[in-house]
Amino acid sequence: GIHQVYDVWSRGQTITLILMDQEWDRADLLPYLPRVNELLDGQFRKYAQNRMYMSGIDSALADTLSLRAGFSMMLPMVYRWQTRDSVYIFRNDNPDPSELIRQIGLTWITPASDDLGQDRVVAWRNEMAEAHYTEPQLVV
Repeated sequence: GIHQVYDVWSRGQTITLILMDQEWDRADLLPYLPRVNELLDGQFRKYAQNRMYMSGIDSALADTLSLRAGFSMMLPMVYRWQTRDSVYIFRNDNPDPSELIRQIGLTWITPASDDLGQDRVVAWRNEMAEAHYTEPQLVV
């Protein structure tokens, strides 16, 4: 089966292993790989979320957005926010804007259109980025 052991070669390190019978070959491992992927992905997501919210969750922001705008977002305490027209901008450039800037822009089209194709959505995103983002964009 799948096992994890901790602090084997260094503190804080996690080792994931699959114990195999001696007669097993590579093909016998294949059924385990989706579960290993799920396990490692879940652990990484939890790690990333814990680091992101190290400053705490800004529940006051979520409440304010819910009352004013009809939606809410759970963002870390370090994000500042503003509105420009119908665009909500959430920005974290702490502690040094030269190192890393995280920014989220949120807007919508009213009435919603069922016939927005991929090209129109990409063009709309580019228009919004050009109008509301001051630094070059890195889309990942």
